[in-house]
Amino acid sequence: MGTSGFALLLALQILLPVLAEEGSRPRQLIVIANRTLAVENLTQTTIANIYRRKLLVDDRGNAFVPVNLPATNPLRRVFSTALLKQSPRELETYWNEQYYQGISPPYVVASSEAVIRFVATTAGAIGYVLDCNLSDAVIVAFRVQLDFSTDQIAAPCD
Repeated sequence: MGTSGFALLLALQILLPVLAEEGSRPRQLIVIANRTLAVENLTQTTIANIYRRKLLVDDRGNAFVPVNLPATNPLRRVFSTALLKQSPRELETYWNEQYYQGISPPYVVASSEAVIRFVATTAGAIGYVLDCNLSDAVIVAFRVQLDFSTDQIAAPCD
Protein backbone atom coordinates (compact mmCIF):
# COMPACT_ATOMS: atom_id res chain seq x y z
CA MET A 1 0.00 0.00 0.00
CA GLY A 2 1.44 3.37 -1.04
CA THR A 3 1.31 6.58 0.96
CA SER A 4 -1.89 7.74 -0.77
CA GLY A 5 -3.63 4.44 0.08
CA PHE A 6 -2.43 4.68 3.68
CA ALA A 7 -3.64 8.31 3.91
CA LEU A 8 -7.08 7.31 2.57
CA LEU A 9 -7.34 4.46 5.06
CA LEU A 10 -6.33 6.75 7.92
CA ALA A 11 -8.86 9.39 6.81
CA LEU A 12 -11.64 6.78 6.68
CA GLN A 13 -10.75 5.50 10.16
CA ILE A 14 -11.08 9.04 11.49
CA LEU A 15 -14.18 10.11 9.52
CA LEU A 16 -16.40 7.01 9.67
CA PRO A 17 -17.11 7.22 13.42
CA VAL A 18 -17.90 10.94 13.05
CA LEU A 19 -20.24 10.34 10.11
CA ALA A 20 -21.96 7.43 11.90
CA GLU A 21 -22.50 9.61 14.96
CA GLU A 22 -23.93 12.43 12.81
CA GLY A 23 -26.44 10.07 11.19
CA SER A 24 -27.75 8.83 14.53
CA ARG A 25 -28.05 12.18 16.30
CA PRO A 26 -31.47 13.09 17.68
CA ARG A 27 -33.69 14.82 15.18
CA GLN A 28 -36.20 17.62 15.50
CA LEU A 29 -39.73 17.59 14.23
CA ILE A 30 -40.25 20.97 12.60
CA VAL A 31 -43.66 22.56 12.19
CA ILE A 32 -43.42 24.60 9.00
CA ALA A 33 -45.64 27.34 7.62
CA ASN A 34 -46.28 29.28 4.45
CA ARG A 35 -44.64 32.70 4.47
CA THR A 36 -48.07 34.40 4.51
CA LEU A 37 -48.83 33.27 8.06
CA ALA A 38 -48.17 35.08 11.33
CA VAL A 39 -46.50 32.27 13.28
CA GLU A 40 -44.12 34.12 15.58
CA ASN A 41 -45.80 32.95 18.79
CA LEU A 42 -47.11 29.48 18.00
CA THR A 43 -47.34 27.15 20.98
CA GLN A 44 -48.06 23.45 21.19
CA THR A 45 -51.65 24.27 22.18
CA THR A 46 -52.06 26.65 19.24
CA ILE A 47 -50.77 24.02 16.81
CA ALA A 48 -53.12 21.41 18.28
CA ASN A 49 -56.05 23.83 17.86
CA ILE A 50 -55.06 24.50 14.24
CA TYR A 51 -54.90 20.78 13.48
CA ARG A 52 -58.21 20.12 15.23
CA ARG A 53 -59.70 23.01 13.20
CA LYS A 54 -60.63 24.90 16.36
CA LEU A 55 -58.40 27.84 15.34
CA LEU A 56 -59.10 28.84 11.75
CA VAL A 57 -57.18 32.11 11.19
CA ASP A 58 -53.95 33.74 12.33
CA ASP A 59 -53.55 37.21 13.89
CA ARG A 60 -53.62 38.83 10.44
CA GLY A 61 -56.82 37.07 9.36
CA ASN A 62 -55.10 34.51 7.11
CA ALA A 63 -56.86 31.13 7.06
CA PHE A 64 -54.85 28.17 8.37
CA VAL A 65 -54.61 25.22 5.99
CA PRO A 66 -53.14 22.30 7.96
CA VAL A 67 -51.67 19.35 6.09
CA ASN A 68 -50.91 15.86 7.40
CA LEU A 69 -48.89 12.88 6.30
CA PRO A 70 -50.83 9.60 5.91
CA ALA A 71 -52.03 8.02 9.17
CA THR A 72 -49.64 5.09 8.62
CA ASN A 73 -46.59 7.37 8.33
CA PRO A 74 -44.34 7.08 11.42
CA LEU A 75 -43.68 10.83 11.47
CA ARG A 76 -47.41 11.50 11.64
CA ARG A 77 -47.66 9.18 14.65
CA VAL A 78 -44.83 11.12 16.29
CA PHE A 79 -46.50 14.46 15.47
CA SER A 80 -49.91 13.31 16.71
CA THR A 81 -48.50 11.96 19.94
CA ALA A 82 -46.03 14.77 20.67
CA LEU A 83 -48.12 17.79 19.69
CA LEU A 84 -51.75 16.72 19.60
CA LYS A 85 -51.43 14.30 22.53
CA GLN A 86 -53.53 11.72 20.66
CA SER A 87 -52.80 8.75 18.46
CA PRO A 88 -53.87 8.80 14.80
CA ARG A 89 -56.58 6.27 15.73
CA GLU A 90 -57.98 8.61 18.41
CA LEU A 91 -57.87 11.46 15.92
CA GLU A 92 -59.76 9.36 13.40
CA THR A 93 -62.58 9.03 15.93
CA TYR A 94 -62.43 12.78 16.56
CA TRP A 95 -62.70 13.52 12.83
CA ASN A 96 -65.58 11.11 12.36
CA GLU A 97 -67.48 13.14 14.96
CA GLN A 98 -66.42 16.48 13.46
CA TYR A 99 -67.45 15.43 9.97
CA TYR A 100 -71.10 15.29 11.05
CA GLN A 101 -70.76 18.90 12.21
CA GLY A 102 -69.46 19.98 8.80
CA ILE A 103 -65.80 20.28 9.81
CA SER A 104 -63.27 18.60 7.51
CA PRO A 105 -59.94 17.15 8.66
CA PRO A 106 -56.59 18.50 7.43
CA TYR A 107 -55.47 17.63 3.91
CA VAL A 108 -53.25 14.55 3.60
CA VAL A 109 -50.24 14.33 1.28
CA ALA A 110 -47.99 11.35 0.60
CA SER A 111 -44.50 12.45 1.71
CA SER A 112 -42.39 15.04 3.50
CA GLU A 113 -41.40 16.43 0.11
CA ALA A 114 -45.10 16.85 -0.72
CA VAL A 115 -45.68 18.58 2.65
CA ILE A 116 -42.95 21.11 1.87
CA ARG A 117 -44.25 21.67 -1.66
CA PHE A 118 -47.85 22.07 -0.39
CA VAL A 119 -46.88 24.45 2.42
CA ALA A 120 -44.60 26.53 0.18
CA THR A 121 -47.25 27.00 -2.51
CA THR A 122 -50.48 27.20 -0.50
CA ALA A 123 -51.32 30.44 1.28
CA GLY A 124 -51.97 29.74 4.97
CA ALA A 125 -50.58 26.21 4.89
CA ILE A 126 -48.95 24.61 7.91
CA GLY A 127 -47.31 21.18 8.09
CA TYR A 128 -44.47 19.22 9.66
CA VAL A 129 -41.23 17.52 8.58
CA LEU A 130 -37.99 16.34 10.12
CA ASP A 131 -35.27 18.97 10.43
CA CYS A 132 -33.17 17.20 7.81
CA ASN A 133 -35.95 17.76 5.23
CA LEU A 134 -36.35 21.47 5.95
CA SER A 135 -36.43 23.85 2.99
CA ASP A 136 -35.87 27.59 2.60
CA ALA A 137 -39.22 27.75 0.77
CA VAL A 138 -41.06 27.64 4.12
CA ILE A 139 -40.68 29.19 7.57
CA VAL A 140 -40.12 27.39 10.85
CA ALA A 141 -43.07 27.82 13.19
CA PHE A 142 -42.21 25.39 16.01
CA ARG A 143 -39.56 22.80 16.91
CA VAL A 144 -39.87 19.57 18.88
CA GLN A 145 -36.74 17.69 19.94
CA LEU A 146 -37.17 13.97 19.28
CA ASP A 147 -35.69 11.38 21.63
CA PHE A 148 -34.75 8.86 18.97
CA SER A 149 -32.84 8.67 15.73
CA THR A 150 -34.31 9.12 12.28
CA ASP A 151 -33.88 5.40 11.60
CA GLN A 152 -36.19 4.48 14.46
CA ILE A 153 -39.10 6.29 12.87
CA ALA A 154 -38.14 5.12 9.39
CA ALA A 155 -38.31 8.61 7.92
CA PRO A 156 -35.65 9.21 5.31
CA CYS A 157 -33.27 12.12 5.53
CA ASP A 158 -31.19 13.00 2.51
